[in-house]
Amino acid sequence: MKDGHGMKAKLVDVIVAGSGSAGMTTAVVAAKLGLDVLLVEKTRYFGGTTALSGGGAWIPNNHQMDSMGASDTADAAMLYLEAVVGNWLRQDLAQAFLAQGPEMMDFMLANTAVQMIVRHGPDYFPDRPGGSQGGRAFTPVLFDGRELGSDLSRLRPPLEQFNSPWGMMINMADIQHAMAAKRSPKSAWYMAKLFAQYGVERMRYGRGARLTMGNALAGRLLKSALDAGVELWSESPIVDLVKEGGRVAGAVIEHDGVNLRVLARRGVVLATGGFSASEEMRRKYYASAERTMTLVPPGNTGDGIALAQRAGAAMVERNADNGVWIMMSRYTKPDGSVMPIPRILNFGRPGVILVDRNGQRFANEATLFVAQKMREIGLPSGWAICDHRFVRKWGLGNILPTGIRLRRMVRQGYVQRAPTLEMLARQIGIDPAGLGATIAATNAAAREGRGDQMGKGEGGFDRYLGDPANKPHPNLGAIESGPFYALEVFPGDITSTLGLQVSASGRVLAVTGVPIDGLFACGLDMNSIWSGLAPANGANNGANMTFGYIIARTLAEEAPRPVGMAVA
Repeated sequence: MKDGHGMKAKLVDVIVAGSGSAGMTTAVVAAKLGLDVLLVEKTRYFGGTTALSGGGAWIPNNHQMDSMGASDTADAAMLYLEAVVGNWLRQDLAQAFLAQGPEMMDFMLANTAVQMIVRHGPDYFPDRPGGSQGGRAFTPVLFDGRELGSDLSRLRPPLEQFNSPWGMMINMADIQHAMAAKRSPKSAWYMAKLFAQYGVERMRYGRGARLTMGNALAGRLLKSALDAGVELWSESPIVDLVKEGGRVAGAVIEHDGVNLRVLARRGVVLATGGFSASEEMRRKYYASAERTMTLVPPGNTGDGIALAQRAGAAMVERNADNGVWIMMSRYTKPDGSVMPIPRILNFGRPGVILVDRNGQRFANEATLFVAQKMREIGLPSGWAICDHRFVRKWGLGNILPTGIRLRRMVRQGYVQRAPTLEMLARQIGIDPAGLGATIAATNAAAREGRGDQMGKGEGGFDRYLGDPANKPHPNLGAIESGPFYALEVFPGDITSTLGLQVSASGRVLAVTGVPIDGLFACGLDMNSIWSGLAPANGANNGANMTFGYIIARTLAEEAPRPVGMAVA
C-alpha cells in the first residue's frame, strides 16, 4: 500500500516509539483496551533502559501494601514529594501520578504477565514529612525467559557488570547463597544448580533465561505485548512525524531499509529513552560532561525530543538536576575499551569510606546521592578506601563478594592494594596524613556506633543499605585489617531527566503552552515530574509506567480521527 506521496504506507490506531517500561506499558494497555498498536524500537533489542535497571517501581498508596501491614494516603505521598522536591515539583503531574499509579499497578497485575511484589525498603528520605518506611516500592518477580520462546533473543541482555556476572543474572538471595557457599552445603548446592541451569540455557538460547530485576520486568512487558497482539518492530527508528491540518497524524519509520509512512487514527507516543547516549546533548545539558560516563543503551540519543521540537514542542531546559547520577568505576578491558562499573549499594556497608585527594571524606557514603555531591563541589573523582575484610565480604566494584576476581583486578591495576594505609595513600597520590586522620576518626565512630563525621547511618535509608548483623551500628565499621584497597570512582548517569513539557494526560505541549493534537510523550522523553530530584528507589520507573497507562487510557477514550491515505 502507498500513500499520496508515493511512500509505502500503513494504518494503525497508535504508534509507540520506544520499548522501555513507559513505551511497553502504553502499548500493552492500549492493545488490551482494543486498539491496534504498533511499537517501534530503534535498536536490535526491546527493553530499553528498563532492561538494564533494578526494575523497581515506586507507587505510593498502592493496594498491595496491606499484605505487609503498611498503610498510606495520596495526601501523605504529596506531602513527601513537596518536602523532597519543593518548588521544582510539577503539581499537576504529581497529582496525576498519585491518582493513577495504584490503578495502573492493579491493571498490570490483573491483566498482563507483569508480576511485582511490594518490598519493605523505605523512601530515600523516610524521616521527612509524609515519608514511608516501606510498602510504596515494588520489585519484579523472577521471570522464566523461556516463556518468550524464540523472542527471548529480542530482549535486551542485562549489564554483566551490574547484576549478571558471567552473563548469569542474580538477585540478592543468590548473592547471599554465593557468600555462604564455602561454609554451607545447602548454599553450595543452590549455586551448583544455578550454574547448571545457566549452562543449559546458554547452549539453547545463547544467554541466561532466568531473568531478574529490570530484565525480568522488561521480559514480562515483552511477553505482555506479544500476548496482547502488539505489533513489534525492532531496528526501526522513527525518523519524522507526519502532520495533517495542524495535527500529528502519524510517523515516518525506517523499517527493513525502507522509509514507511505509518498513519495513526488516535495518536503517536514518544518514549525513546531521553538523550544520555547523545554526546552533543550531554555537552549541552551536563556540566563537565567529558568527566562522566553513562550506562544507557546506545539508542537513547534524544530522537523523540528532537522530533517533537521540530513539530513545535516545548522542551524543559533546566531541572534541579539534568541527569540521574550514581557512582561508577572504570574497568579497562583486555581490548582497551573502558567499561563503566556501577556499584551503588556497597558504599553504605560498614567498613568503607570515600575520600578526596586530601584524604578527607566529602559525603555520606550511605546515600545514593554521592555522585551528585561530587558534581556540586566540582570533584572529578574520588577514592573508595577499605580493608581486606570488607573486600572479602562485600566485594568492591568489579570484584565480587568472597573476593572473586580480586587477584586479577589487582594485577590489572583496576584496584590498588598496599600493606599499610600510608603506603596506599602514597601509591594513589593522596595525602597520607589526611587519610590517616580520617581513618582514625572513622574507626573511633565505628567502635562507638555513633558520631560519624559525615552522618553515615543516621538516616532511615542509610540503615536500609547497611548490614543489620554488624554491631554496634549497621553502617559503621573499622578499616583496620590489612592489606588495604583503593578504587577510583567517578560520577556517571543512568538517565537524563530533561524532556518535553506535557499535560497531566501526557499530551505534548507546544511552545505556546497548548497541547499538540495527536502527540504524547512519557518515560525519559517527558520531563521528570520531580525535576531530577528522585524521591525513592523506582520513582522514575513508577512514573514511566503510570504515564504510559494514563496515555493509553486517554487514547482509548478518544474518537479515532480520519487520516489521509490515498492508496496508489
